[in-house]
Amino acid sequence: MFKWSPVALACVSALSFVQAKETTELEHISVYANRQAVSVGKVNASVTVFERADIELYQPKDLPALLQLMPGVQVSREGGRGQTTSIFIRGSRTKHSLVLIDGVRTGSATLGYHELSQLPVELIESVELIRGPRAALYGSDAVGGVIAITTRKQDGLLSVVRTGSHGLAEAAVHGKADLEQTQLSGSVGYARADGFTVMNNPKADPDRDGFNNRFLRAGVRQVYSQGEIAVNSQLVRGFNEYDYNPSWGGADEAKSEQDLHQLSGRWQQQLGGVKLAHQGHFAYSHDDSLNYGNNSAPSSFITNRRELDYQLTAGLPTQTRLLAGVTRRDEDVEKTGAAFVRDSRLIQSVFAGASQDIDALVLEGVLRHDHTSAYGHSNTYQWGASYQLTPQLQVRLNQGSAFKVPTFNDLYWPGFANPNLKPEQSRSREAGVRLDLGGEYRVQFDAVHFDRNLTNMIAWNSATFNSENIASAQLHGLEYSLSATTGALEHQLNATYTDGEDLLSNARVLPNIPRQKYTYVAALNLNNWQLMAQAQYRDRVADKVSRQQELSSVTMFGAGASYQFSPLLKLQLNVDNLFDKDYQTARGYNQGGREFSLSLQSSWF
Repeated sequence: MFKWSPVALACVSALSFVQAKETTELEHISVYANRQAVSVGKVNASVTVFERADIELYQPKDLPALLQLMPGVQVSREGGRGQTTSIFIRGSRTKHSLVLIDGVRTGSATLGYHELSQLPVELIESVELIRGPRAALYGSDAVGGVIAITTRKQDGLLSVVRTGSHGLAEAAVHGKADLEQTQLSGSVGYARADGFTVMNNPKADPDRDGFNNRFLRAGVRQVYSQGEIAVNSQLVRGFNEYDYNPSWGGADEAKSEQDLHQLSGRWQQQLGGVKLAHQGHFAYSHDDSLNYGNNSAPSSFITNRRELDYQLTAGLPTQTRLLAGVTRRDEDVEKTGAAFVRDSRLIQSVFAGASQDIDALVLEGVLRHDHTSAYGHSNTYQWGASYQLTPQLQVRLNQGSAFKVPTFNDLYWPGFANPNLKPEQSRSREAGVRLDLGGEYRVQFDAVHFDRNLTNMIAWNSATFNSENIASAQLHGLEYSLSATTGALEHQLNATYTDGEDLLSNARVLPNIPRQKYTYVAALNLNNWQLMAQAQYRDRVADKVSRQQELSSVTMFGAGASYQFSPLLKLQLNVDNLFDKDYQTARGYNQGGREFSLSLQSSWF
C-alpha cells in the first residue's frame, strides 16, 4: 500500500502554492498560548483553534474525535464513546497534556489527567490546542501541550435533538439573555447509547458497553465601563460500561463527576501611556471516578482543587508588553481503602515575561517558579522569536522547559509507592515556517519540526512493583498544515510524523501510537447546504521492544451534510467510518464500525 511521507506531502503542498493570488482572510484568535488574546499568526508556538462553526461542520461524536483532526494529536480508545480514551500530543503521554476549562486547570490528581471522553461537545464553544511546552505559563503537566476549552454561551435559545447508531439519543438546550449590562447564560443536556461489545476476547463479558451523560451549566456576567465580573458553574455526570483483560479481573462499570465553579473578573486602566489589564479567578473543581460491578468492591478516586490566579499585563508605548502573575492551588485527594501517606498538597507559583516588537522581529520570554509543598521547587522558562521575512512569509523559533510532578498514586499508593520519585523534566525546541499567500485561493501553509528531550521519565517497574525514574529519551517529529479554497470548496490537509527513542539503549519509547497520521477535510457551501467529507490515514503501530506490528494501518472516510431550512431550523447528518472498516486504536479493543447520527437544531429567538 502506498504511504505518504512527510517529504512527499511537503512537495505536494508546495505545488499548490502556484495557484495563489492576493486576498485577505480573517484569522483565529489564540487566548491561552500567551495568556492574552493575540492572532494565531503572531504566536510563536504551534496553535490550532477550532471555533463552534468548525465543530458544527465536522460533527464529531465527542471531544477526542475533534482533537484527532488536529495536527500533532493521536487518539487511542478502549472502545466507543464514553470509554477510556488517551490523548497523545507530539508523542507525549496523556498525563503530559494540561487541560484548561475556561482557563482553569482540571483533571484527577491521582491519575494525573482529565478524562476527556466524558466532556460533552455540546458544552464547547471553542478548543485551542497549543502544541509544545507551556509550563512557564501554566506549571506542571504542560509538557506535550495544552488543551484549552471555552464553554458555550449560545445567543438566544437553541434546542438540539440527535439520534444515531448503537441506540444513540441526545437532547440539549442552550440559552443566553442580555439585560442591559447583565448577561445570563445556561445549558442543559442528556445523552445515552446502548454501545457495542468492545472486546472480542471469548473470556470477556459479551454484553454491550453503553454510556449515558448529563450536564448542566449556568453563568452570569456583569459588565462595567472598565471591566467585568462573572460567575460560572458546570456539572457533568457520566456513566459507562467497559470491558477489560479477563486475566486482570475487576470492575466493569464506572460513574464520574466533573464539577467546576468559578468567580472571575477583568479590569483595565490607563496610566499615562501605559495600558494595564488585570484579570483573575477563584475556582473550585471536583473530579470523582467510581468503578464497580462484576462482583468487585467499589473503588473511588476523588480530587478536590481550589485555585486562586491573578495576572497583570502592561502595554508600553515602545511596542513592549509585560506579563506577571501569581497562582495558589490547593489539592486534596481521597480513595477507597487505605489512605495515602499524604492526601493534600499546596502549589504556589510566580511567573513573569515580556515581549518586544522590533520592526518585523518579535521576541518573547517567560520565567516561572513553582513550589510544591512536601515535594520541592521547579523552575521553567520559555523563549521565542519570529521574523516576518515578507508580508506572506514568517519564520519562528522557540524553546522551553517543562516538568510533571508525580501523581499521588506514584508517590503514596499503599504498598507500591515510591516517595523518592523526581519530577519528569523536558526541554523542547521547534522551528517553523508560516506562509499566508492569500489570493483567490486563500492558501495558508504551516510546517514545523520539533524535538523534545525527556529526563527522569516515570515508568512502572514490574519487577519491583512500583514506579521509578528511567533514563533519558527523545521525541521528534514534523507537522504540516495546508488550507486552501477552490471556488466554493474549502480544503484542509494536516500531516503528522512522530518518533522517539531511549538515548542510552536506542529502544523505541514512543507510546503505542502510529508514527504517521494524515487528515484531509473538504467542505462545500451551497446556499442552504453545507457538505463535508473527510479522510484519515493512520500508520501501523509496532511494539516498542520487538518492533512487531500490534495494530495495522487503516484509512477511513466520513461525510456530513447540513441543511438550513430557515434561520431557525437546521438538519444535520453525519456518517463516520463510511466503508465500515474493522480496526483498533488500542490493542484488543474494537471500534464501532459505520456510525450514523441525525440531529435537528431549532432556534427559538
